[in-house]
Amino acid sequence: MVRPVLYQLGRVGDRFAVGEGPLDLAAAPKPLLFGRRDEGAKPDRSRVGVDDAWMSVRHARIVEGTRVPTQVASGARLFIEDFGSKNGVVVNGAVSPRVPLIQGDIIETGHTFWAFVEERGSEPLLSAPVELGAMATWHPRLGLELTNLMAASPTDHVLVTGLDGTGKGFLARTLHQVSRREGRFVHRDCRERRPRKIVVDLFGGEGGSAGKLKETGPGTLLLENIDALPADLQERLAEALRQRAFVPDGKSKPVGLELRLVATISRSANEANALGGLRPGLRDLLSERIDLPSLEERACDLGLLLDDFLSRAKGAPSIARDACRVLFRHRFPQQVRGFARVVEAAASLAVQDDGRGKAGCIELRHLPFCVAGVDAMRGLIAQAQRLAVDDSDLTGQVPILSATGDDGQPVIDDDGGLSSVIETDALQRRPVLPPQSARRPGTASALDSDHQIWADVDDVDNEALVAALKKARGNVSSAAQMLQRPRALVLRWLRDLNLDPLTFR
Repeated sequence: MVRPVLYQLGRVGDRFAVGEGPLDLAAAPKPLLFGRRDEGAKPDRSRVGVDDAWMSVRHARIVEGTRVPTQVASGARLFIEDFGSKNGVVVNGAVSPRVPLIQGDIIETGHTFWAFVEERGSEPLLSAPVELGAMATWHPRLGLELTNLMAASPTDHVLVTGLDGTGKGFLARTLHQVSRREGRFVHRDCRERRPRKIVVDLFGGEGGSAGKLKETGPGTLLLENIDALPADLQERLAEALRQRAFVPDGKSKPVGLELRLVATISRSANEANALGGLRPGLRDLLSERIDLPSLEERACDLGLLLDDFLSRAKGAPSIARDACRVLFRHRFPQQVRGFARVVEAAASLAVQDDGRGKAGCIELRHLPFCVAGVDAMRGLIAQAQRLAVDDSDLTGQVPILSATGDDGQPVIDDDGGLSSVIETDALQRRPVLPPQSARRPGTASALDSDHQIWADVDDVDNEALVAALKKARGNVSSAAQMLQRPRALVLRWLRDLNLDPLTFR
């Protein structure tokens, strides 16, 4: 059994603002209304208020359909429909008066993005994202595994599995940072060397080399693709870790070991057990284990990931809505690593203002054609499939596209983007702004003419920041919500003030 969940990913604007997390649609009343937040309204379980000036007060609603798929815990198929809003509802890039919700759907109401996910009914939803250093997640299983990892001893050896690009190396480095080990962080990929070279790299020998096991000291040794080690070398490494000492080749005096081993194994998408290449002795020593889900499985984390990438990208704190839509919908073959690289490259282009846009804002023309163009074609296929499945539920869902010109070549618009990427900006040029009393405290009183949004004030209040971190027990996402500031901005404040959120836990 699965449970339908709607994740609020985030809101685009002068700064990308991370969303407020999961909404359990199985437990929510139907119909469930979505609209612009009214600070003076009474609490109502049948209404979800969103801090988005581009949304109508009564913007959209989720209702139950008549068909009953057996795998859905709620017992009914869910539909999202426009409730007479001025700016419309966009599902997977198409303006949608009414459409059934399908696993992985990316929904837009105003400038707010949502992801529809069918979670396992046995896994409880998180009330706040689980954070391990700079790594954060809303994913229930990953959050539980990260929590267990934080509770483990900093001397326990760790095994990280997952597809290539899911962030195994980043997690290893993060573990080293949060464990506060005094030694170095040393990295070696076991697939890059021949067996004899690996022996020298780890245990030393030729030319008096000390080897990585000794060089690491009390730090952390990351061995990527540890299953690529020959069986005899795995047994030797396991024995050295078990005895906390080893004798280098050509030496007679043993050398003590204080390191923590973080090993990774890259599994394939259809591989059920990735531990088959490990010897039993080494497998037993790697007592703490975590399996990183694919980017597609982490649809709930797309807002957190984008926010993190933007905070690391120099000079690009914001992203246009059509560019954000493409990134959220694209299937990156290189997983999280590919997502990060595309954002980093786009940010470097966005920093240079060529007079056609606002410097520091990632726009559709900054994304590579292999991302924006593929997304446009996938949108065509998805809409055709929806029409083929159920014409009665999808009336009026044909996207307005112009993929080719008279010469048969793809049409490129004035901004350098593919015109077949569905545009809805024209529908949302002029937001319906809330009255003065409904505006968030701490926002500017002037409207930004380029993006038509209320700009956040960057001045940091040290006392308020520390108080929020204490109340949130070091959870940066929760502290950002208390301060009504983007998570990336709070992370920047922490770096500027040299504050470690771990000290507040």
